[in-house]
Amino acid sequence: MRPVLLIDFGSTYTKLTAVDLDGEALLGTAAAYTTVQTDISDGLREGLARLEERTGKLDYLQTYACSSAAGGLRMIASGLVPELTSEAAKLASLGAGAKIVGLYSFELTEDDLEDIQAVSIADMDLRATYFTEDDREMVERIVRLHRALLSDKELLRREAYGDYHCLLLTYTLKNGTALSRVYRFSVQEDRLDDPASWSAQVAALYRDPALAVSQVTIPDNGTLTSIFAYDFANGYGEELLESSEAQSSSAKVLYDAILQDAREGNIPGPPVFPGDGEYPYDVRFEIEYRTVEERGGYQHHYDAIQLYPSMEHTIGTLLDLELVTEARVELWNQALVEQYGEDALG
Repeated sequence: MRPVLLIDFGSTYTKLTAVDLDGEALLGTAAAYTTVQTDISDGLREGLARLEERTGKLDYLQTYACSSAAGGLRMIASGLVPELTSEAAKLASLGAGAKIVGLYSFELTEDDLEDIQAVSIADMDLRATYFTEDDREMVERIVRLHRALLSDKELLRREAYGDYHCLLLTYTLKNGTALSRVYRFSVQEDRLDDPASWSAQVAALYRDPALAVSQVTIPDNGTLTSIFAYDFANGYGEELLESSEAQSSSAKVLYDAILQDAREGNIPGPPVFPGDGEYPYDVRFEIEYRTVEERGGYQHHYDAIQLYPSMEHTIGTLLDLELVTEARVELWNQALVEQYGEDALG
């Protein structure tokens, strides 16, 4: 048997059909709602699960997809050379019945940059998002970093073997399309003096206090839902705070203290290389909030941040709320000194 999967992304339903080329037989069909409001792959996964219930698990020889949606599904086409790979991507998309909403080649032009609504970066516990209308300069700065990474691909590829960073860049366009790229690398200390190098640009970006502010700031259409605080000094993660309706005031007070520390520059950026920057306590905050979506409903978000000795407002609030004692803070300090030496406390 040589099974082949056929997929049709419609405006309402995603239809799937499995056929056997050897036996010229229909093996099964299934359908699921086309999830255009989130990601069409969500509806595809649901349809595949339903099809598997009818046919059993199949190892498909090939998969073919098209779109019968009115006007076609929205798609971004990109390539390296405008006349070759970009044009090929465009033709392949049109052949599948898609509606081209963007075509990009090589480096982004000034017009392309105008299409960007937001840029988000994530690396280990770091998550930060910049919107063009709020901080156009930071968006352009991240784009310059991305270009520097692309211009030095050979070196980047070699450095990936000893990677320290796993950097996720996501561009959100004004039409709602999200484009993501992942890079793994280690910063080269001997290139930090070259401002054009990606090593220097990563270091400057991560050490910018604005990064911490963006990481912990809840957008205007967002609402804080919970804060969790964990102390890992004992090795297993003791819960200091689990916010609920009864503790919502404590969560809000603690969040305000974290935000104040960020705005005053008391939260160091993530380490650029092992041993760089300040050392955090083994204490972690998990901030959860939700935003109201334009099409209705909510989108839930999660950010994590560690506690540093320099975060005086946050430490003071933990003490005021009686979530920790002075003795426990002293134990945190002792642990840092024992692990990193007297300079760990600044």
